[in-house]
Amino acid sequence: MGFFKDLGEELENAIDRGAKMIDEAGFNSKINDKRREIDKVEEELGELFYKAYKDGEDLSGIGAYLFKKIDDLYVDIEKIEAEKEAAKKS
Repeated sequence: MGFFKDLGEELENAIDRGAKMIDEAGFNSKINDKRREIDKVEEELGELFYKAYKDGEDLSGIGAYLFKKIDDLYVDIEKIEAEKEAAKKS
């Protein structure tokens, strides 16, 4: 009977490890989504600045809302990473 008990425990551990890997993959996917969103905003910001530069505009106030959006996305990434670490510990 000890063999089957050990086998059952090993299967349970394998299932738990698999579930944690799936959770981690989900967190990583969310983080990657946010990073892709940052890339898009940075591209939009670059286009905005270049157009303003070409048009001879004052660049001092341009893009503030995009800077804020990038900052917000980095905060989102930090939160997701914290959730990921908390999930690893549970």
